[in-house]
Amino acid sequence: MEDLDGMLLLAREGTIIRHVSVFESYLHCWSLNFLLAKLESEIMWTAAERKVAQHLSPVHLPGSPMGVVATLKAFDDAYSLLETLPPFFKHPVTRVGITGRDEVGLSAREALEFWIALRNLLVHRDGWVSAHFLARQGPVWDKLFASRGYIANLRSGKPLPLLHDMVSSVGLTVYRSCKALNELLVTASNGRRGIVLSGAEDPAVMAATTRRRQDFMLMEGDHYPSLRWTNDASFREQLVPGLAET
Repeated sequence: MEDLDGMLLLAREGTIIRHVSVFESYLHCWSLNFLLAKLESEIMWTAAERKVAQHLSPVHLPGSPMGVVATLKAFDDAYSLLETLPPFFKHPVTRVGITGRDEVGLSAREALEFWIALRNLLVHRDGWVSAHFLARQGPVWDKLFASRGYIANLRSGKPLPLLHDMVSSVGLTVYRSCKALNELLVTASNGRRGIVLSGAEDPAVMAATTRRRQDFMLMEGDHYPSLRWTNDASFREQLVPGLAET
């Protein structure tokens, strides 16, 4: 039984880390698309958005993305949107959260920041609760799990409790947030970005996006210098001499 318990803990830990890491990758991809959508609409970037672009750029900086929370804060529309949303969906009739509980007063933004901090705790401190984590994230932990009597309270210097409820909770938060961000991207790009080309999509939206997906993320009609970067080696060499040799 001890071996089984250990395997379950490892599985839960790995799943939580993977959920947050996938969201991190999604956010970087979303950021690039959102920034390009603004360029294509001739809308100027804010100073914070420009900083995100610089961190993601292989030209201006060595391609080291900003942290997840800092990236979210750089996009006012996205950050404000996640502030207004719960970290779960509600049943359309009963209006009860599909987790079976209503995390009162908790926004998707708060939940995301909690799971990011918890992921970092698992990765960098082997899941041992620090005083800093307890002070910053303890109130969110209570909103998420305090009503579930079988989940222990957080204690500084003790290992983080890892139960199955946490796996479903992080999954719901990530999915809810990604769906909201994707809808924001579709709106900001007038249906040009964020659309998954499948038969399940709205035919009216599909008719407005009659592009065929290719090997590259960018296609004809997108921001031209960015498009050239993806498919023109001489253009890349012009911007970053010696790039082809690295």
